[in-house]
Amino acid sequence: MNGATTAIVHGVGRWLNNLSPDLPTARRIVASNVALYGADAVRRGFADMQADVIDGKIVESPLKAF
Repeated sequence: MNGATTAIVHGVGRWLNNLSPDLPTARRIVASNVALYGADAVRRGFADMQADVIDGKIVESPLKAF
């Protein structure tokens, strides 16, 4: 995914557990979403969620949205 994979996996891992990121589960989530929706959609979705968080919007379930 053009070098974005590591950042996305770590971001999802932090959403799962901010104190101790769950990277194995995050890898599975990212891989399954890429298989279902494609790399471009996953990158866009992740970027949109990050923008919402930065804008102060509440993302109740980032994994569901992702």
